[in-house]
Amino acid sequence: MKTFLAVGLFISTICVSNSANAQQFRQQDLYGTWQIVAYRLGDGISVGPREAKRLVGKRIRFSAQRAMSGREVCAQPVYESKRISIEQFFREFKTSPKSIGIKRDYIDLLNVQCGGTAWTVPGSLLLKNSNGQMLTLWDGVFFVLKKQSSRG
Repeated sequence: MKTFLAVGLFISTICVSNSANAQQFRQQDLYGTWQIVAYRLGDGISVGPREAKRLVGKRIRFSAQRAMSGREVCAQPVYESKRISIEQFFREFKTSPKSIGIKRDYIDLLNVQCGGTAWTVPGSLLLKNSNGQMLTLWDGVFFVLKKQSSRG
């Protein structure tokens, strides 16, 4: 179940080049080191709290040159962003945004690919949260990412 439920969401995404600012995700806000600090179980199926706790503390790094999720390294990251409605989010993820702490009328998503192909690691799908944090989806659990440093 380590593949994402939302692969179809990114067919018509906006590609974010490494030299331009993202529409919803600005590079200066994205690039750096993030750490999983908590998790949220949505309304759908997940591995549960016992398994989710294992990823708390994991570090994820993003830069123009590479992305890292634990020991997994992508030397050619491609960042794609997309804004979707609450209804689209509910259809694709089978959970309410409010149940995972998102209280807006839309969701900003970022898909991190490696060399133009899927990169299936925690941190390859990001949801922007209004409090400067992000969420990432892995095994049906939404993990809270908090930025630790601006250097990737």
